Amino acid sequence: MKTHNFIFLCICLLVLMMGISCTLDVHNEELGEPKEAITSNPQCKEWAMAVADEAVRDMMMDGSGNWTLESKVTEAFPVYLLGVSEAPSYFECKVMTYGQDTGYVLVNIDQRDIVIPEICQEGLTLTEQYREKLKRNDIRIYRLDWFSSVAAKDTETKSGDDVLASLSLIDTTGKISLNTQGKSSPSGDIQNILNTFRSKVSSIGCFPMYTKNELQDYYQNKAFEQKTKTKASTTNKYLKHKFNNGHYMPTWYQPENNQGEPVGCAATAYAMAYAYWKQFKGKNLLFDGVDISNLYNSYNCNSGVIYDAMWEMRKDLGTIDINNSGLTLPWEMLKGDQYAESYGYSASVSSKSSLLGVVKSDLVNHVLDQIGKDKPVVLLINSSGSGIPDHYVTVAAAKKTTKKTFLGLVTTYTEIAYYANFGWGGTRKWIYHKGGSNNYSIYESYTLSM
Repeated sequence: MKTHNFIFLCICLLVLMMGISCTLDVHNEELGEPKEAITSNPQCKEWAMAVADEAVRDMMMDGSGNWTLESKVTEAFPVYLLGVSEAPSYFECKVMTYGQDTGYVLVNIDQRDIVIPEICQEGLTLTEQYREKLKRNDIRIYRLDWFSSVAAKDTETKSGDDVLASLSLIDTTGKISLNTQGKSSPSGDIQNILNTFRSKVSSIGCFPMYTKNELQDYYQNKAFEQKTKTKASTTNKYLKHKFNNGHYMPTWYQPENNQGEPVGCAATAYAMAYAYWKQFKGKNLLFDGVDISNLYNSYNCNSGVIYDAMWEMRKDLGTIDINNSGLTLPWEMLKGDQYAESYGYSASVSSKSSLLGVVKSDLVNHVLDQIGKDKPVVLLINSSGSGIPDHYVTVAAAKKTTKKTFLGLVTTYTEIAYYANFGWGGTRKWIYHKGGSNNYSIYESYTLSM
């Protein structure tokens, strides 16, 4: 090796090692300094809005959703994390397009989560939804996971008694529920849920999907990437078709039977995948041959052919009711093809798992491949971000962003996102997590083929 080449490589290695030991500087230099835990400082809000604005531009450029050059970040609302402090941990940055409400970007400001854990590209922010439902503005929003949250009186919540409303805790319709003291959710009363969550966060000091060390590494790598101006490599895949309402799949939720038992998330996820196959892939016999092109609203699954199909799928999947919550075991999901076969179609279900130590990137690569083939994917996740998998969602798009340094040979970090229909009748979201060998709440994928 020539001497000057050797010296150059040594310098690169030294820079790499120094960069990895740097403290957090997670921002583009144009955005200004983020504030460490001094979240009452108005500059934190400004920084969060700048980060959100950059995310809007990035998603517009890569074709992720319906944001355009006219999409602007117009306001930001504080969102809190139980168990850490009375200061906000996030800002929910509102996006408007041509004067219409077009979602939000959730930005973390205290390094207790990844920078952007979720993005929604439709409707009002959660803060505005709660204010509208409660008809008051003096509330705090507490984030529990990608799709669950509570609104409490504008003081640090100490118990479930001061919770005014919740989303995706009491029911499975995706609607905000006003709190009635003592009212239970599928996983227990609100106070127990909040106490359990608070305990988790207090013990580890961050959002329970991660550990403090994982987040420290994540932010150090992001800082190094920004200092070296590393370019990202992003892979996006989307389904090819949309229903008349502009969405890839219906917004169905889990209808209940006469005994008050919900059909379960597994049957709901498969039903939405089957709707795509019927509407866009020529499987017209499904749903008894009924035209479902305009049956995409949540209420359409309360009765009729869609309701019947969901309960037939539940039977195929061996779903059982436990405390008014449908439980479907992961291996039973492979029977999701039986509904298609009942109409004479040859069908199969393929799966990819991270439950048995499969490297995480393999799972997301499999999902990207299947969506690239125009097939909806069902994911088994833990809806609260850690622990035993407890929910099935349908995915219409996926994204993997990888940042590399040192001549493109060293991966500094990877971020993975899925455009998930949670099957609770609410809005769809991009749900994000950091890459790595840890499953980070995404455990298994199931893809229907016919």
